[in-house]
Amino acid sequence: MFGLPPLFRQDSWRSLFGSFGDRRDRGRTDRTVLVPNPSLDDYTLSAAYKDQWLVRRVVEARCQDALRGGWGVEETEKLERFKALNTATHTEGAFQRACHMADLKGGAGLFIGYKATPGQNLLEPAPAGTEVAFLEVFDRFQLVGTERDRMVDSPEFDRPQVWQVTGPRRSGLRFHHSRMIRFPGLPKGTELGADERDRDWGYSVLQPVWDDVVRYGVSWQAVSTLMQLASVGVLKLHGLIELLASKRQADAQARIDLLNEALSLSRLLLLDAKQGEEYHREAVSFTDIPALLQEIQVAVAGAFRMPVTRLFGRSPAGLNATGESDVRGWYDEVEAYGQAMIHPRLEQTLAVTEQRPIQVKFKPLWQPTEKEQAEVRMLRTNTNERLWSMGIWSDAELRKAENAGKLPEKMAYGDAPTAEPTRPVTTVAIVPPGQNPAAPEDPTAPDKPPPAKPASPFPPKA
Repeated sequence: MFGLPPLFRQDSWRSLFGSFGDRRDRGRTDRTVLVPNPSLDDYTLSAAYKDQWLVRRVVEARCQDALRGGWGVEETEKLERFKALNTATHTEGAFQRACHMADLKGGAGLFIGYKATPGQNLLEPAPAGTEVAFLEVFDRFQLVGTERDRMVDSPEFDRPQVWQVTGPRRSGLRFHHSRMIRFPGLPKGTELGADERDRDWGYSVLQPVWDDVVRYGVSWQAVSTLMQLASVGVLKLHGLIELLASKRQADAQARIDLLNEALSLSRLLLLDAKQGEEYHREAVSFTDIPALLQEIQVAVAGAFRMPVTRLFGRSPAGLNATGESDVRGWYDEVEAYGQAMIHPRLEQTLAVTEQRPIQVKFKPLWQPTEKEQAEVRMLRTNTNERLWSMGIWSDAELRKAENAGKLPEKMAYGDAPTAEPTRPVTTVAIVPPGQNPAAPEDPTAPDKPPPAKPASPFPPKA
């Protein structure tokens, strides 16, 4: 660029006549500085969760959809103990609340309260086989890990060994880290500058999208204000400025009050034509507002990584719009969240409450419709009919496969059979009569004559 030292020159365009690249260019990005927003505090997040339906839906959507199909445990597992403990302290469930608070506050802990035993020390791990008495949830603003109690030689390096509760409930409680299941928040870009409280936790899911939440609320508030001012009355009075400038302001105020009273009582306005009084209404146009609000909703849904149909409860719009691609993308997001966040912690919680290992396997969120299931059955029937007509499968094999709801090849054949080992071939020597087969061969013996040719079946030529 012109006028800069050689070390600071850049490879870009500059026009002296078009003002491109100089200080008057408004499109220069080197003059734009990102001002980071302050971290959301506990009071702001709690108030937003209580008063803003959009915030509550964003916080609860992933956990609700991930657990919508159930715990994924076999029907033989009753899990009565876990169900009783899960809903005893929190209505929505202690495990679900831990997931919600982790997304809302940037982290949470599911405290496992064991039954009191003689000589129990909360600063040590609970003895094996101790029964669980209750489950309690603390968010990251209620838990503090001290600097002197950090793990060093452990997979959880630099994590607190002892947690302390600072919230209104169970304040001052100190316990070993094995008595709590940790739910982290959004990962941080760096740990530099973080204080001791924020060192062990992440960010709230609202931190990077807080500006979008505010813009959405301001947009609807502006629409509400415009609806109140949808029609503005305009009154023209002859000599209004002279009346307000003189000492006759009371006369002007009295005239305006009289017009307002007549309009309110009789919905009829009496004007003085001789004085040039005029009254009319100016209507506010709402033509482009619905399209603008829809674009704002799409932008907010993109910031939250949620489909518009799930976030705002809208049906898909547009030509050939079914919303399947958006829903499938959202389900993939939820399944990834469930496998990374919910699955390991749910198995850990069930193992503690039921005192035995429990395997959790979530069902797929995308379930085919009845029409799609009927189409699949029709295709399978046509395939089986074709195989039967070709003689590949018999009637009994097809009937057995249909009763079991499986493909015939899965019923007729199991795994590929293992090849049997090859047996060694034994060579048998043919010994002439009168010769000992065990005798060594005489090297001085003459060569054996070649074997005689078999006689030809055809008669000799004359």
